[in-house]
Amino acid sequence: TATEKSQRLLTHCAATIHGKKVKERCFRTWGHRVHGLLSTKADRKIKRVTGEIVSKYEAALGDARRRVAELEAEVVDGRRRRKILEDELRRTLLKGMVTMNMEALSVFS
Repeated sequence: TATEKSQRLLTHCAATIHGKKVKERCFRTWGHRVHGLLSTKADRKIKRVTGEIVSKYEAALGDARRRVAELEAEVVDGRRRRKILEDELRRTLLKGMVTMNMEALSVFS
């Protein structure tokens, strides 16, 4: 009869759907989409935070490089001044020695 035929068709459809695991595939697809969205949001946040950290690091590194350059220039300037002072001291001592020698010669002559 028609009722039995429609019942068999429904049973066949249910078995086919169950066999193909339609629900499982639907939930899996839904899970992948949701996970993909969350993953994409997390990836964007990670990229943003990483960018901020890199920017701060590069700024700090630039400041450190500038400070090192300033200190190197200061060291070079200090060495130059020390050399000038050593030369002046050497000249002063030589002048003093020459003056003493001249006095000694004038005393003995």
